[in-house]
Amino acid sequence: MNTCKVLHMLPWLSTGGAETVTVNLLSALAGRCEVHLISMFPPQGFPLEDAARKAGIEVHYLRKKLGMDPFVTAGIASVLAKVKPDIIHTHLYTLPYCLPIVWKSWRTRWFHTIHSMAARDGSGVHSHLNGLAFRLGVRPVAISAGLQADVQRTYGTGRVAMVPNGIPTQRFQHSEEARITVRESLQVRPGEVLLIAIGSLWPVKNHADLIRAMAGLSMTHPNVKLILAGVGILQDELVRLRDELILGDSVKFLGVRQDVADLLSGADVFVMPSLAEGNPLSLMEAMASGLPVVASAVGGIPDLIDDGVNGYLVKPRDVDQLSEAIGRLAADEDLRRGIGARNSEKAAREFDIGLMADRYWELYLK
Repeated sequence: MNTCKVLHMLPWLSTGGAETVTVNLLSALAGRCEVHLISMFPPQGFPLEDAARKAGIEVHYLRKKLGMDPFVTAGIASVLAKVKPDIIHTHLYTLPYCLPIVWKSWRTRWFHTIHSMAARDGSGVHSHLNGLAFRLGVRPVAISAGLQADVQRTYGTGRVAMVPNGIPTQRFQHSEEARITVRESLQVRPGEVLLIAIGSLWPVKNHADLIRAMAGLSMTHPNVKLILAGVGILQDELVRLRDELILGDSVKFLGVRQDVADLLSGADVFVMPSLAEGNPLSLMEAMASGLPVVASAVGGIPDLIDDGVNGYLVKPRDVDQLSEAIGRLAADEDLRRGIGARNSEKAAREFDIGLMADRYWELYLK
């Protein structure tokens, strides 16, 4: 094993995409170097905590309080003094807490991955502190070409690396037997077309427009059903909207699920009507599962989907266009199979976590 020590930093090991991709990346790097991870909050019992332990990642838990907690900086400094990493890599809103340490770490290569549009990654004072850290030598990394240009505009820097997210693609390969089992468990009848949307039930994910699109589809394609995997502040509101539109069991809320790969194996179309995205893992997972995609043309999604080839891109908040694209796939099983096969091949060729690890390793060693 290389003697290089790599330390990543997250707010906590929750179920978010940035947290998942970081644990997957460190798992892939574990054979090349010594890997460490700081979680600013104590253990919460999330599945990713167990996954990190099983992957051999040494996690250093701090005791951050909710809200702005400047005292957590001392805990970060203590871990850095103990580990003495060669590479420090921050994510989400952890970088501002490290600012007092950055100027002392000029011998250490320091990176910060921006997982969403720059304005969303760090708003207000966090954005200003991120910009100061970049001027002090922290290297920003974007997860798509679109986000790379956005970061360059927002922070006025040309030194923005670009490393797309990766997923363990083999985990999402499935058999016809698994598909049948999942559809039976979801009570999907033969001939029904099952849509799946995965993500937190928050405004940015725009599930309300997807439910409205289902109301139109119920008239022209009554065999279309929708499952929503995730929880969030809008759940009660979305349930009321479903009931007001008299959609009944054609729209089901599944809550948080740990069997995402199984759910994808039973679905026919993946839908992502988001108003903003970075480089969404759930979309890549759906492609690896061999599903056609209907998604909003926002953020890094157009880097993944070639409209009409790997699925269909729609304007955000255009319910009619969203409904029409879904209906086109719902009406043509051969079309779904053809697009799905292309997506599976593309995911294996371009999205595997091993490729992401290679790109970061090259970036670290430059």
